[in-house]
Amino acid sequence: MMDHNSDLLRPSLSADHNYSAAIYSVRTAFLTSFFGGPLAGAVIALLDSYRLRRLGVDWPLALIAIGLFMLLSWLATHDGWRWAIYGSHVGNVIFFGIVYAYHRTYYKSMSVLGITPPNGLGVGFGAALFGILAEIAMIKAILS
Repeated sequence: MMDHNSDLLRPSLSADHNYSAAIYSVRTAFLTSFFGGPLAGAVIALLDSYRLRRLGVDWPLALIAIGLFMLLSWLATHDGWRWAIYGSHVGNVIFFGIVYAYHRTYYKSMSVLGITPPNGLGVGFGAALFGILAEIAMIKAILS
């Protein structure tokens, strides 16, 4: 006999993954990546990975974010100002696509199970601010 009705909703196909963990919403991940850049998107993605207990699997997201961040910063300082705004947004959306590919199963399972994501406003705003300040600092460092 089951003690709780919530046991009926617990996924049982995989013992090593927590598909029912509440992670930040797709909207939070997208807006943070789009406005804050790849570093900001990586902060949200790695916080989600921590909640899912899969940092050991998702650590390449940090390397991808750093590489894309460095590339966009370098291009912005080497005659890339003409396309910097459009190019950076395209790069940010590409990074979000990579994050979504890593976590799509969890986003879908949250939707199916009706799990409400945590409020991502404060974390998203803080991560976006961090990403913007890091971009400004990197561009200043490259120019000097």
